[in-house]
Amino acid sequence: MSQRVSSFLDLLAWQRAVDLSVSIHDLTKSFPPHERSGLVTEMRKTSRSVAYNIAEGQQRRTTREYLRFLDIALGSRAELETQVRISERVGYLQRDEAIRILAPCEEVGRLVRGLAKALKSRISPGR
Repeated sequence: MSQRVSSFLDLLAWQRAVDLSVSIHDLTKSFPPHERSGLVTEMRKTSRSVAYNIAEGQQRRTTREYLRFLDIALGSRAELETQVRISERVGYLQRDEAIRILAPCEEVGRLVRGLAKALKSRISPGR
């Protein structure tokens, strides 16, 4: 992490989370109409939450606050993965579609965990 981050816009984790949210939006367009106010809304909201929390955390004053928001982003990412897996099991997604969306979902998780690890290294154990 030698590159200076001046904004959440510079974070690869945020960039990939936004890409994931756009992919979820496109993917859910083919869901049944009766899911528009159910699973479609939830998946879109959850995917946005990942990016929102990365951005909000980066703007917080302390590293501990930042880490808290990254933790929330990871929770939302896990929620989204669950929603994708449910969508596949109920037949709204084909297996290949689920795999295609789970790969970037996992990448976002790795990036956020890596960012959190880097931030944790800044905090001394006695604080």
